[in-house]
Amino acid sequence: MKFKDSHRPEGEPEKPNLSVQPGTPPKLSKAQRDFQRLTQKIEKLRAKLERKTEEFREAMRFLGTELHPLDLQVADRTKQTIRLVFPFMSETKRGHDWEQKVRKCLQIQLLTVVRLEGDLVDGDLKEIFRVVEGKTVEESKKEEEEATRVEIEREIKDLGLDPRVMMSEGLPNADQLKEIMEHLARKFEAGLPPERPKSARQVAKEKARAELRSKDLGSLFKQLAKLLHPDLEQDPVLRVQKEADMKELNQAYETENLHRMLQLEAKWIVREQGNAAHLSGTKLAIYNEVLREQVEELEMDLEDLPDDPRFEPLRMYLDPFTGELELDQAGALQFRREVVWRMDQMIQGLKGPNPLAAVRRLLEDLDDSLPRWRRR
Repeated sequence: MKFKDSHRPEGEPEKPNLSVQPGTPPKLSKAQRDFQRLTQKIEKLRAKLERKTEEFREAMRFLGTELHPLDLQVADRTKQTIRLVFPFMSETKRGHDWEQKVRKCLQIQLLTVVRLEGDLVDGDLKEIFRVVEGKTVEESKKEEEEATRVEIEREIKDLGLDPRVMMSEGLPNADQLKEIMEHLARKFEAGLPPERPKSARQVAKEKARAELRSKDLGSLFKQLAKLLHPDLEQDPVLRVQKEADMKELNQAYETENLHRMLQLEAKWIVREQGNAAHLSGTKLAIYNEVLREQVEELEMDLEDLPDDPRFEPLRMYLDPFTGELELDQAGALQFRREVVWRMDQMIQGLKGPNPLAAVRRLLEDLDDSLPRWRRR
Protein backbone atom coordinates (compact mmCIF):
# COMPACT_ATOMS: atom_id res chain seq x y z
CA MET A 1 0.00 0.00 0.00
CA LYS A 2 1.27 3.48 -0.92
CA PHE A 3 1.07 6.28 1.65
CA LYS A 4 0.80 9.95 0.79
CA ASP A 5 2.22 12.65 3.08
CA SER A 6 -0.82 14.79 3.95
CA HIS A 7 1.39 17.48 5.50
CA ARG A 8 3.32 18.17 2.29
CA PRO A 9 1.73 20.04 -0.66
CA GLU A 10 1.40 17.91 -3.74
CA GLY A 11 4.32 18.42 -6.13
CA GLU A 12 6.78 19.55 -3.43
CA PRO A 13 9.85 17.24 -3.27
CA GLU A 14 10.03 15.23 -0.08
CA LYS A 15 12.96 15.90 2.24
CA PRO A 16 15.63 13.19 2.34
CA ASN A 17 14.87 10.82 5.19
CA LEU A 18 15.90 7.25 5.71
CA SER A 19 12.79 6.71 7.85
CA VAL A 20 9.74 6.47 5.60
CA GLN A 21 7.54 3.92 7.36
CA PRO A 22 4.24 5.24 8.72
CA GLY A 23 3.72 5.23 12.45
CA THR A 24 6.61 5.01 14.85
CA PRO A 25 9.91 5.57 12.98
CA PRO A 26 12.26 2.59 13.17
CA LYS A 27 15.45 2.97 15.15
CA LEU A 28 18.29 3.79 12.76
CA SER A 29 21.70 2.20 12.95
CA LYS A 30 24.82 4.27 13.60
CA ALA A 31 25.75 4.11 9.90
CA GLN A 32 22.28 5.33 8.92
CA ARG A 33 22.45 8.17 11.45
CA ASP A 34 25.92 9.08 10.13
CA PHE A 35 24.51 9.16 6.58
CA GLN A 36 21.82 11.65 7.57
CA ARG A 37 24.23 13.76 9.63
CA LEU A 38 26.83 13.90 6.84
CA THR A 39 24.34 14.80 4.11
CA GLN A 40 22.91 17.58 6.28
CA LYS A 41 26.40 18.89 7.04
CA ILE A 42 27.34 18.85 3.36
CA GLU A 43 24.24 20.82 2.44
CA LYS A 44 25.08 23.45 5.09
CA LEU A 45 28.70 23.65 3.91
CA ARG A 46 27.69 23.96 0.26
CA ALA A 47 25.20 26.71 1.14
CA LYS A 48 27.83 28.54 3.18
CA LEU A 49 30.41 28.21 0.38
CA GLU A 50 27.95 29.52 -2.19
CA ARG A 51 26.99 32.40 0.12
CA LYS A 52 30.58 33.42 0.81
CA THR A 53 31.56 33.07 -2.86
CA GLU A 54 28.68 35.33 -3.87
CA GLU A 55 29.69 37.78 -1.13
CA PHE A 56 33.23 37.89 -2.53
CA ARG A 57 31.95 38.29 -6.09
CA GLU A 58 29.75 41.20 -5.04
CA ALA A 59 32.73 42.80 -3.28
CA MET A 60 34.83 42.39 -6.43
CA ARG A 61 32.07 44.01 -8.48
CA PHE A 62 32.05 46.93 -6.04
CA LEU A 63 35.83 47.30 -6.26
CA GLY A 64 35.80 47.20 -10.04
CA THR A 65 32.83 49.42 -10.84
CA GLU A 66 32.75 51.90 -7.94
CA LEU A 67 36.02 51.95 -6.00
CA HIS A 68 38.52 51.45 -8.83
CA PRO A 69 37.53 54.64 -10.73
CA LEU A 70 38.16 56.62 -7.54
CA ASP A 71 41.52 54.86 -7.07
CA LEU A 72 42.47 55.93 -10.59
CA GLN A 73 41.60 59.52 -9.63
CA VAL A 74 43.84 59.19 -6.56
CA ALA A 75 46.64 57.82 -8.77
CA ASP A 76 46.24 60.73 -11.20
CA ARG A 77 46.40 63.31 -8.38
CA THR A 78 49.40 61.48 -6.89
CA LYS A 79 51.30 61.73 -10.19
CA GLN A 80 50.49 65.43 -10.42
CA THR A 81 51.78 65.88 -6.87
CA ILE A 82 55.05 64.05 -7.66
CA ARG A 83 55.70 66.29 -10.65
CA LEU A 84 54.98 69.44 -8.65
CA VAL A 85 57.00 68.46 -5.55
CA PHE A 86 60.07 66.93 -7.25
CA PRO A 87 61.74 70.27 -8.16
CA PHE A 88 61.86 71.22 -4.46
CA MET A 89 64.13 68.25 -3.63
CA SER A 90 67.04 69.97 -5.39
CA GLU A 91 66.86 73.04 -3.15
CA THR A 92 70.01 72.03 -1.26
CA LYS A 93 70.28 75.46 0.40
CA ARG A 94 67.49 74.31 2.72
CA GLY A 95 69.75 71.63 4.16
CA HIS A 96 70.15 67.87 4.12
CA ASP A 97 67.16 67.29 6.38
CA TRP A 98 64.89 69.09 3.92
CA GLU A 99 66.16 66.98 1.01
CA GLN A 100 65.63 63.75 2.93
CA LYS A 101 62.07 64.70 3.84
CA VAL A 102 61.20 65.57 0.25
CA ARG A 103 62.84 62.33 -0.93
CA LYS A 104 60.82 60.28 1.58
CA CYS A 105 57.63 62.04 0.46
CA LEU A 106 58.36 61.25 -3.19
CA GLN A 107 59.21 57.61 -2.40
CA ILE A 108 55.85 57.15 -0.71
CA GLN A 109 54.04 58.87 -3.58
CA LEU A 110 55.82 56.71 -6.18
CA LEU A 111 54.95 53.54 -4.26
CA THR A 112 51.34 54.72 -4.15
CA VAL A 113 51.27 54.99 -7.94
CA VAL A 114 52.76 51.49 -8.29
CA ARG A 115 50.22 50.09 -5.82
CA LEU A 116 47.26 51.67 -7.61
CA GLU A 117 48.37 51.19 -11.23
CA GLY A 118 50.66 48.16 -10.93
CA ASP A 119 53.77 49.83 -12.37
CA LEU A 120 55.42 53.10 -13.38
CA VAL A 121 54.80 53.66 -17.08
CA ASP A 122 55.23 57.42 -17.46
CA GLY A 123 58.70 58.31 -18.71
CA ASP A 124 59.10 61.39 -16.52
CA LEU A 125 58.06 59.44 -13.42
CA LYS A 126 60.65 56.78 -14.23
CA GLU A 127 63.29 59.48 -14.35
CA ILE A 128 62.09 60.92 -11.04
CA PHE A 129 62.27 57.39 -9.59
CA ARG A 130 65.90 57.07 -10.79
CA VAL A 131 66.87 60.34 -9.09
CA VAL A 132 64.98 59.59 -5.88
CA GLU A 133 66.03 55.94 -5.48
CA GLY A 134 69.45 56.13 -7.14
CA LYS A 135 68.57 53.31 -9.54
CA THR A 136 66.25 52.70 -12.47
CA VAL A 137 62.88 50.98 -12.27
CA GLU A 138 64.35 48.01 -14.16
CA GLU A 139 67.29 47.74 -11.74
CA SER A 140 64.88 47.86 -8.80
CA LYS A 141 62.80 45.03 -10.29
CA LYS A 142 65.93 42.90 -10.79
CA GLU A 143 66.93 43.47 -7.16
CA GLU A 144 63.49 42.34 -6.00
CA GLU A 145 63.69 39.23 -8.21
CA GLU A 146 67.15 38.45 -6.86
CA ALA A 147 65.94 38.82 -3.27
CA THR A 148 63.05 36.46 -4.06
CA ARG A 149 65.46 33.99 -5.64
CA VAL A 150 67.73 34.00 -2.57
CA GLU A 151 64.77 33.39 -0.25
CA ILE A 152 63.45 30.49 -2.39
CA GLU A 153 66.94 28.96 -2.61
CA ARG A 154 67.21 29.05 1.18
CA GLU A 155 63.83 27.33 1.56
CA ILE A 156 64.76 24.67 -1.04
CA LYS A 157 68.01 23.98 0.80
CA ASP A 158 66.06 23.61 4.04
CA LEU A 159 64.01 20.89 2.31
CA GLY A 160 67.19 18.97 1.48
CA LEU A 161 67.02 19.67 -2.26
CA ASP A 162 69.58 21.10 -4.66
CA PRO A 163 68.53 24.65 -5.63
CA ARG A 164 70.83 24.58 -8.67
CA VAL A 165 68.70 21.81 -10.17
CA MET A 166 65.33 23.16 -9.09
CA MET A 167 66.12 26.72 -10.26
CA SER A 168 68.26 26.01 -13.32
CA GLU A 169 65.86 28.01 -15.50
CA GLY A 170 64.78 30.70 -13.05
CA LEU A 171 62.19 30.59 -10.31
CA PRO A 172 60.42 27.22 -9.79
CA ASN A 173 57.60 26.50 -12.19
CA ALA A 174 54.49 24.43 -11.48
CA ASP A 175 56.17 21.10 -12.32
CA GLN A 176 59.16 21.89 -10.12
CA LEU A 177 56.92 22.90 -7.22
CA LYS A 178 55.06 19.60 -7.67
CA GLU A 179 58.37 17.76 -7.52
CA ILE A 180 59.24 19.56 -4.29
CA MET A 181 55.91 18.53 -2.73
CA GLU A 182 56.35 14.91 -3.83
CA HIS A 183 59.85 14.91 -2.36
CA LEU A 184 58.47 16.19 0.94
CA ALA A 185 55.78 13.48 0.91
CA ARG A 186 58.38 10.74 0.31
CA LYS A 187 60.58 12.19 3.04
CA PHE A 188 57.67 12.21 5.46
CA GLU A 189 56.61 8.66 4.58
CA ALA A 190 60.19 7.42 4.99
CA GLY A 191 60.10 8.50 8.62
CA LEU A 192 56.85 6.66 9.37
CA PRO A 193 56.79 3.15 10.87
CA PRO A 194 56.03 0.33 8.43
CA GLU A 195 52.33 -0.36 7.87
CA ARG A 196 50.74 -3.48 9.26
CA PRO A 197 49.59 -6.07 6.71
CA LYS A 198 45.97 -5.47 5.70
CA SER A 199 43.32 -8.00 6.60
CA ALA A 200 41.11 -9.62 3.99
CA ARG A 201 38.21 -7.50 5.25
CA GLN A 202 40.23 -4.28 4.80
CA VAL A 203 41.25 -5.32 1.29
CA ALA A 204 37.65 -6.09 0.33
CA LYS A 205 36.48 -2.78 1.81
CA GLU A 206 39.12 -0.80 -0.08
CA LYS A 207 38.22 -2.61 -3.30
CA ALA A 208 34.54 -1.77 -2.85
CA ARG A 209 35.44 1.84 -2.07
CA ALA A 210 37.61 2.06 -5.18
CA GLU A 211 34.79 0.66 -7.31
CA LEU A 212 32.41 3.28 -5.96
CA ARG A 213 34.87 6.09 -6.56
CA SER A 214 35.59 4.85 -10.08
CA LYS A 215 31.90 5.15 -10.90
CA ASP A 216 31.88 8.49 -12.67
CA LEU A 217 29.08 10.98 -12.46
CA GLY A 218 27.87 10.14 -15.96
CA SER A 219 27.26 6.47 -15.28
CA LEU A 220 25.64 7.23 -11.92
CA PHE A 221 23.40 9.79 -13.60
CA LYS A 222 22.28 7.28 -16.25
CA GLN A 223 21.58 4.65 -13.60
CA LEU A 224 19.49 7.00 -11.48
CA ALA A 225 17.72 8.51 -14.47
CA LYS A 226 16.33 5.06 -15.32
CA LEU A 227 15.11 4.59 -11.76
CA LEU A 228 13.64 8.05 -11.29
CA HIS A 229 12.20 8.84 -14.74
CA PRO A 230 8.56 9.88 -14.15
CA ASP A 231 7.35 8.58 -17.54
CA LEU A 232 7.99 5.02 -16.33
CA GLU A 233 5.84 5.45 -13.20
CA GLN A 234 2.13 4.54 -13.22
CA ASP A 235 1.26 5.69 -9.70
CA PRO A 236 0.25 9.41 -9.91
CA VAL A 237 1.59 10.22 -6.43
CA LEU A 238 4.95 8.58 -7.11
CA ARG A 239 5.04 10.23 -10.54
CA VAL A 240 4.95 13.66 -8.86
CA GLN A 241 7.70 12.58 -6.46
CA LYS A 242 9.85 11.27 -9.31
CA GLU A 243 9.37 14.46 -11.30
CA ALA A 244 10.79 16.40 -8.36
CA ASP A 245 13.57 13.83 -7.88
CA MET A 246 14.45 13.95 -11.58
CA LYS A 247 14.69 17.74 -11.43
CA GLU A 248 17.02 17.47 -8.43
CA LEU A 249 19.06 14.81 -10.21
CA ASN A 250 19.58 17.06 -13.24
CA GLN A 251 20.66 19.93 -11.02
CA ALA A 252 23.01 17.68 -9.03
CA TYR A 253 24.58 16.34 -12.23
CA GLU A 254 25.06 19.83 -13.69
CA THR A 255 26.78 21.03 -10.51
CA GLU A 256 28.72 17.74 -10.01
CA ASN A 257 27.08 17.34 -6.61
CA LEU A 258 28.00 13.72 -5.89
CA HIS A 259 26.60 13.69 -2.36
CA ARG A 260 23.15 14.77 -3.59
CA MET A 261 23.14 12.04 -6.26
CA LEU A 262 24.02 9.43 -3.66
CA GLN A 263 21.32 10.84 -1.42
CA LEU A 264 18.73 10.48 -4.20
CA GLU A 265 19.77 6.89 -4.79
CA ALA A 266 19.52 6.11 -1.07
CA LYS A 267 16.06 7.71 -0.89
CA TRP A 268 14.91 5.62 -3.86
CA ILE A 269 16.13 2.41 -2.23
CA VAL A 270 14.27 3.20 0.98
CA ARG A 271 11.07 4.19 -0.83
CA GLU A 272 11.01 1.20 -3.19
CA GLN A 273 12.19 -1.46 -0.75
CA GLY A 274 10.01 -0.21 2.10
CA ASN A 275 12.54 -0.08 4.93
CA ALA A 276 15.92 1.35 5.82
CA ALA A 277 17.66 -1.99 6.25
CA HIS A 278 18.70 -1.98 2.59
CA LEU A 279 21.02 0.94 3.34
CA SER A 280 22.95 -0.88 6.04
CA GLY A 281 26.16 -2.79 5.57
CA THR A 282 29.13 -2.28 3.30
CA LYS A 283 27.44 -0.04 0.72
CA LEU A 284 26.22 2.46 3.31
CA ALA A 285 29.63 2.44 5.03
CA ILE A 286 31.28 3.29 1.70
CA TYR A 287 28.72 6.02 1.07
CA ASN A 288 29.59 7.53 4.42
CA GLU A 289 33.31 7.50 3.62
CA VAL A 290 32.64 9.30 0.33
CA LEU A 291 30.49 11.83 2.17
CA ARG A 292 33.20 12.40 4.80
CA GLU A 293 35.62 13.15 1.99
CA GLN A 294 33.08 15.61 0.58
CA VAL A 295 32.87 17.30 4.00
CA GLU A 296 36.66 17.62 4.17
CA GLU A 297 36.84 19.00 0.62
CA LEU A 298 34.12 21.58 1.29
CA GLU A 299 35.75 22.64 4.57
CA MET A 300 39.06 23.07 2.71
CA ASP A 301 37.31 25.03 -0.05
CA LEU A 302 35.86 27.37 2.57
CA GLU A 303 39.24 27.77 4.25
CA ASP A 304 41.02 28.40 0.93
CA LEU A 305 38.40 30.77 -0.51
CA PRO A 306 40.11 33.95 0.81
CA ASP A 307 43.35 32.86 -0.92
CA ASP A 308 41.66 32.27 -4.29
CA PRO A 309 43.59 34.29 -6.94
CA ARG A 310 40.28 35.59 -8.26
CA PHE A 311 39.77 37.48 -5.00
CA GLU A 312 43.35 38.71 -4.47
CA PRO A 313 42.27 42.41 -4.39
CA LEU A 314 40.04 41.63 -1.39
CA ARG A 315 42.85 40.40 0.86
CA MET A 316 43.44 43.81 2.38
CA TYR A 317 39.80 43.77 3.53
CA LEU A 318 39.91 40.30 5.14
CA ASP A 319 40.18 39.63 8.86
CA PRO A 320 43.60 37.89 9.23
CA PHE A 321 42.25 35.46 11.84
CA THR A 322 38.77 34.57 10.60
CA GLY A 323 39.08 35.26 6.87
CA GLU A 324 35.78 37.15 7.02
CA LEU A 325 35.29 40.05 4.62
CA GLU A 326 35.27 43.41 6.39
CA LEU A 327 34.56 45.89 3.62
CA ASP A 328 32.51 48.94 4.55
CA GLN A 329 31.41 49.97 1.07
CA ALA A 330 29.87 53.29 2.07
CA GLY A 331 32.87 54.15 4.26
CA ALA A 332 35.36 53.19 1.54
CA LEU A 333 33.62 55.40 -1.03
CA GLN A 334 33.44 58.33 1.37
CA PHE A 335 37.12 57.96 2.30
CA ARG A 336 38.27 57.87 -1.36
CA ARG A 337 36.17 60.94 -2.22
CA GLU A 338 37.64 62.84 0.73
CA VAL A 339 41.16 61.85 -0.36
CA VAL A 340 40.51 63.10 -3.90
CA TRP A 341 39.09 66.36 -2.54
CA ARG A 342 42.07 66.93 -0.20
CA MET A 343 44.52 66.16 -3.00
CA ASP A 344 42.76 68.63 -5.30
CA GLN A 345 43.16 71.29 -2.59
CA MET A 346 46.83 70.43 -2.17
CA ILE A 347 47.48 70.56 -5.94
CA GLN A 348 45.84 73.99 -6.09
CA GLY A 349 48.26 75.13 -3.40
CA LEU A 350 51.26 73.65 -5.25
CA LYS A 351 50.20 75.49 -8.39
CA GLY A 352 49.41 78.71 -6.51
CA PRO A 353 51.52 81.78 -5.75
CA ASN A 354 53.25 80.19 -2.72
CA PRO A 355 54.04 76.54 -3.65
CA LEU A 356 56.81 76.30 -1.05
CA ALA A 357 54.26 76.75 1.74
CA ALA A 358 52.15 73.98 0.20
CA VAL A 359 55.19 71.64 0.13
CA ARG A 360 55.87 72.41 3.79
CA ARG A 361 52.27 71.56 4.72
CA LEU A 362 52.54 68.32 2.75
CA LEU A 363 55.77 67.36 4.57
CA GLU A 364 54.24 68.22 7.93
CA ASP A 365 51.17 66.09 7.19
CA LEU A 366 53.43 63.23 6.13
CA ASP A 367 55.58 63.59 9.25
CA ASP A 368 52.50 63.49 11.48
CA SER A 369 51.10 60.39 9.74
CA LEU A 370 54.28 58.26 10.02
CA PRO A 371 55.43 56.41 13.13
CA ARG A 372 58.55 57.90 14.75
CA TRP A 373 60.80 55.07 13.60
CA ARG A 374 59.84 55.73 9.96
CA ARG A 375 60.50 59.48 10.06
CA ARG A 376 64.25 59.02 10.02
